[in-house]
Amino acid sequence: LNSQCEALMTELFQLKKVHEEMKIEKSSTSGVGGSVRLESRTASPAAHSQSNASQTRQVISQADLNQNQEESQNSATHANKRQKTEHTQATKKSSNNMSANSHLIVSDKMMAEEKKREIVKNVMMETAFFLKHVASFLDAQSLCQCLSVCKNWATQNIFQNNETWLDLCVKRFGASSVRKWEVDEDEEDEANKIRTSPNKDLYCRMAEQNVKPYCSLEGSIPLGGSTLDGLVSGWVTMVERSNGETSRSVMFSEVHNGESKTYYGPIPVVELRILLQNTGFSNGVVFLPDQHFSVDASTRRKGEKMLEVSGDDRFQRRVLHVERRNKNDHSPQRKAFGREMCFLRLFETAVLSVHIHARGCNTTSKFCNRAKKIQILVSIDGTTRPLVVPFHNIIGHR
Repeated sequence: LNSQCEALMTELFQLKKVHEEMKIEKSSTSGVGGSVRLESRTASPAAHSQSNASQTRQVISQADLNQNQEESQNSATHANKRQKTEHTQATKKSSNNMSANSHLIVSDKMMAEEKKREIVKNVMMETAFFLKHVASFLDAQSLCQCLSVCKNWATQNIFQNNETWLDLCVKRFGASSVRKWEVDEDEEDEANKIRTSPNKDLYCRMAEQNVKPYCSLEGSIPLGGSTLDGLVSGWVTMVERSNGETSRSVMFSEVHNGESKTYYGPIPVVELRILLQNTGFSNGVVFLPDQHFSVDASTRRKGEKMLEVSGDDRFQRRVLHVERRNKNDHSPQRKAFGREMCFLRLFETAVLSVHIHARGCNTTSKFCNRAKKIQILVSIDGTTRPLVVPFHNIIGHR
């Protein structure tokens, strides 16, 4: 009896401990502990003690396993939540940084463009002196293009200034020709005095008529003039002798028995003066290649050409004068192949002397009646083009 009582007391003591631990656990574990206690009360003392001990061990181990699983699950869920929150925060921060950087870049670009616009506006619209200085370096075609850029430039007195266009008129046509045309314009336009740019209109009219600049080396008889698409213009005059005859003594050379002999003989020779001017090609220079000149004297029945005199150095073609705008100008590199007689920049002029063998023309009047045209080759931007100058029939010379 005493031993049984001691065993019961130890079991009660263990049950009290289990009861205290089960209070901490959840309802499921508490329900299992209550059923164990009820079975322990109804069972016999020996079997009851053994079953209670094994059941208590199972319950404790099961409770520990459940607790460990719950703790691992809770830790896993907490870790996942932390990772998600950290990822979302990182993405938010990166997106915020990207958006901030993009906004900064866009704002910087907008500010830079606005500054550029303000600078251009201040320079081009408000500083008329700067634009006038730029306009003084432009040609007529460029000035007309600037007038069509915007309304502000067209209304301002910058690219159609009278002084600028007067300077262009003098550079191209010469002061004497401009004075004559100004007098004629004043007489014709006394009624219409309201004009935005009289000198611009004067330049356009003189360019339309292809007015020849003044040159002291020209001949006394004008034969004709022409222009090549407004880029190059040419005028041809003839030098007339006092008696009006064309007979000149020219040196000839012949080979007789293996020996060359020279002698002089009279042939009709006419001296032509060709005035060339670069009137509109401002993107470079106009080259005049070395060439043989000939005058076309063809009729309806037959073709005929008056060739250049050759063999006598006195009658060799040559450049008499080249008027340079810049005295320190050097010869540029030519785009085409071959030799050139001269080159012309914008508004520069050159005078050539050419002697033509005028067959069947013993006087200058007959030559003027028979001569039809002359062809001059010019090189513009690497392309050789013909400038054809037609002659006018002039009757009544001595």
